[in-house]
Amino acid sequence: MELKSTVHDYKSDFKGDYTLSVATDIETSNKKLEFAGKYQIFDVNMNIENPIIKAWKQIWSMQINRTYTFDFEQYNPDGTVQIYCT
Repeated sequence: MELKSTVHDYKSDFKGDYTLSVATDIETSNKKLEFAGKYQIFDVNMNIENPIIKAWKQIWSMQINRTYTFDFEQYNPDGTVQIYCT
């Protein structure tokens, strides 16, 4: 099973309010989340303590051009994780 944690509806940037949703690849309805767009992809080092939190802190500290429209974390069956940022 593949799992995605999505961050969207940003009110400003990572310091402001936003919405967090979770999606899987299991079909339970006719609704489908679309992840179209231009993303910067960050591989998460899963061999450290608190890897997701540390990855987001690193992203937030970077001077990168972001639109803050729709970001997501992709949790893969092999245990790897990527963070996709707009």
